[in-house]
Amino acid sequence: DSSSSSSIWMDIPTFKQYLRRETELRLAILGPDWEGWVKGESEWRLNLYQGWLDLVEDGVGGDVFDEISYAPPEMRTRRNSSSSSSSSRDPQST
Repeated sequence: DSSSSSSIWMDIPTFKQYLRRETELRLAILGPDWEGWVKGESEWRLNLYQGWLDLVEDGVGGDVFDEISYAPPEMRTRRNSSSSSSSSRDPQST
């Protein structure tokens, strides 16, 4: 897949390598009593990262800014068209 090779995000095998190294380091510090917790968290993070890569690749739909606005469409159009010349037409803007 050529798109994954140009991505700024590391691929799953690389992520697993780093995650495994981190897990080993954490277990060396915390001790074997924490093995279940650390490995469980690592599995959770791996699944989360896989979901993130899927989201980055597939997206979540169209451009959300096309649909999001704090003003009705007619106000957006009017505001955009009058914003550059509002000081010359509106006596209160001075």
